[in-house]
Amino acid sequence: MSGAIFAALLAAKRDPRTQALPLDGILAHLKPPKPYTKSETKVRIGTEILSAHGLVLSPFACEFRSREVIQIEHGRTGAAEVRSTAWTIARTFSLAHVKSGESISWCVEWPVTVLGGALQKAAAAADIVLVGYVTRDLLGLTAGGDVVDADTWEDDQAAVAAEIKQEAEREAKRARLTAAPAK
Repeated sequence: MSGAIFAALLAAKRDPRTQALPLDGILAHLKPPKPYTKSETKVRIGTEILSAHGLVLSPFACEFRSREVIQIEHGRTGAAEVRSTAWTIARTFSLAHVKSGESISWCVEWPVTVLGGALQKAAAAADIVLVGYVTRDLLGLTAGGDVVDADTWEDDQAAVAAEIKQEAEREAKRARLTAAPAK
C-alpha cells in the first residue's frame, strides 16, 4: 500500500464514527431476535468517513461466476452423486487517494445463496452485503451490537421486542390498507 493511501486510511480508521454503528435492523429469524447494522448503513457511513479523509472506495468489475459442485451422499442403499451449482460474485474494488492520485485494486469473491428465490435477487443481495463487509473490514467498523454487555442484555432484548412488535403493527396496517377496496 502506498504512503498517501496508508496514512489516509490509518487516519480514517481512527475516526470516532468507526465505533458503535447504529443498530438499524433486526434478525427476526434468530431466537431471540438480534439487532444488527444493515450493509447499506455500513456503506453510507464508511463512504462518509473515507471521503472525509480524502479516500474513495469504488466497487466495479462485477463478475457472476458459477461452478459445479459434486457431493457424495451416503444412504441406506449406498452412495449417490449429487450435482449442484454454486454461485459467487467476484467484485473488484479500487481505493484511491484523491490528492495524490494513488490507488490500489483488489478482488473479493462472495457466495450467492439462493434459497428457493430468484437468482437475480440473491445476487443483488449478495452484492450489497459484499460491499458492506469490504467497507467494514477496510475501516474496522464496529456495530453497537458487536460487543455484548451482560448488564444491558435484558434491556437490549426488551428494546428489540418492542421494535419487532412495532414492525408487526406497521406490516398489519400496510396489509389492511392494501386489502381495502379502492374508492
